[in-house]
This record gives sequence, structure tokens and C-alpha cells, in this order.
Amino acid sequence: ITCLENILNKDHSQSTSFRIEPLEIGQAITLGNSLRRVLLSDLTDYGIKGIKINDIKNEYSSIPFVREDPLEIIANLKQILFCESILTHQDSKVSKNFRVPAFLFAAGPKIITAGLIKLPKNTLTIINPEQYICTVIKHSDFYCELDIGKSKEFHFKNSSDRSPETNNFSPAKPKTILIDYPYSPVINVGFKVKLIYDSQGNLKEALQLEIITKGTKSPKRCLQEALKSLSDLFYSLLGDSLALHILSDISKKIKDK
Repeated sequence: ITCLENILNKDHSQSTSFRIEPLEIGQAITLGNSLRRVLLSDLTDYGIKGIKINDIKNEYSSIPFVREDPLEIIANLKQILFCESILTHQDSKVSKNFRVPAFLFAAGPKIITAGLIKLPKNTLTIINPEQYICTVIKHSDFYCELDIGKSKEFHFKNSSDRSPETNNFSPAKPKTILIDYPYSPVINVGFKVKLIYDSQGNLKEALQLEIITKGTKSPKRCLQEALKSLSDLFYSLLGDSLALHILSDISKKIKDK
């Protein structure tokens, strides 16, 4: 696997081109389709699952002295990008319903941005602190609690388990507003197949893969996670005894060489 090009964009997104070679004829399209499917649907990322703003009861209420309505604020909150730390990554593996609480408090008049959000130490980092949220136009307090979780694909607020993990963010309470959020760190994946010749003059294939991410994870890390996901799937299908038999045969051949 060779990295051909890596581009960092102003909107924090990353675009990287990889080249996988040599492959047998017909293998490149199979590998490309499998990787694209896993990259777009099986990778996890962090996002806001629920919020509480002042004393409003639902997203259709009005917020006094705030220029935006709750629906506009929610749309702006969806644009915030979170990057996990090493400790958070380990904790999220242990707990399936891992949550990171956060809050935002500001006294107006003031422009509210993502950089004002307070997160627990050594948990998450906001990649785009300049992201606009709302504007408090008069001398009034703006308070917002956020429930940040980890998931994959697009999270629909009614499709997840609605059992309350905490008293602060209970879906049964009317003040909690649940949010639909696109959790996948990958924006788009494209690939194309090229015919090449190996060192011995045999006709082979090369897979050129382009991965575009939001910036929360690098394309290289996403590719590594996708390859691991595919290998875990095939390993489980083979079964432990058969997999160990194949691995032993491979190790014997390597020793003979």
C-alpha cells in the first residue's frame, strides 16, 4: 500500500490517494467494493446525541434574546467536529454506551462559537472551534448541555435505544432534545482499477483508492480500521480451528523459504 497524495483542506477535511498493488486480475474491483462499503458504513465517530438549551422543552420553542431558533442552533451544532484522545479511545472500547458530557455557558451580548464548549479533560478535542453556533443579542444568559456519544453511519434519534443512561439526559424528560447526526468520519470514497505489469512481466491490477474524511480521523487511520474490520469478518467466518490451520501452513512455507 503506497500513499500517492495527501491534501489538507481549509474546512479541516482530508483527502488521500492510496495505491494497492500488485493484485491478480479481478481482485482489485472486489477489494475496492469491499473497502468502500466498510469505509462508508462501519467506521465510528463522535457526535452530539442530545442537548438541553436554557429552559426550552422542544426544538420548536423560542429562546429569548437569541437570534437563532433551536432548529438553526441544532444545524450549527451538527457541524462541530470532535477528535478523541488515546484515553477516550480505550474507554470507549470498554463501554458500549460511552458518553462524554459537555456544557456551554455565555453571558450576552456575545457571539457563541464551538470554542466556548467545555469538555472533560483528556477526552475530546474540538477541531473547528471557530464553528458558529448562535448570537445572544442582549444581556441574557445562554446555557447549553450536550450529550456526546460514539456511533457509526447516520444516527436517527428515534432508532437508537431510548433507555436513559443518566438523569441529565433522559429522553423521557421534555427538556432533552435528541439530534440526528451523521457519525461516519468518511465523506466519500472513490476507486479505480488500472492494469500494470509486475517485475516479471506478468499482467496484474492496481487499485487506486481515494478517501475523503471530515478531519476527525485521517484517511490512513480509516483505511487501517477498514482493513481490520474486513480481516476480523473473514477470520470469524473461517472459524478458529481452520484459521489456525491456515496460519500454521503459511508459517511453515515461510520457514521453508
